[in-house]
Amino acid sequence: MQMVTFVITSLAMGSTVTIGHHVGEQKTEKAGNAVGTTILMFTALAIILTVLLEIFLHFYWETDIDFHISVFTYITINIKYWSVVKLISGF
Repeated sequence: MQMVTFVITSLAMGSTVTIGHHVGEQKTEKAGNAVGTTILMFTALAIILTVLLEIFLHFYWETDIDFHISVFTYITINIKYWSVVKLISGF
């Protein structure tokens, strides 16, 4: 897990440097392309890591279905709560 964190941090740092170079050279088109590429790269990386971690979860961590249901319920309650807070506060 520490290696995954290191790779993600390094990719983020490299992307920031690339975007900074393009902005400094006033090449906004290339800076925009770098931002889009970074977003796509991290989205793909997040999907791949989520699938891999879910697959390996079942091999290394024996859980029952009640655990997954409780996690799903927790996430659902939080989404509903923050939707209500957003509605009330007007954000």
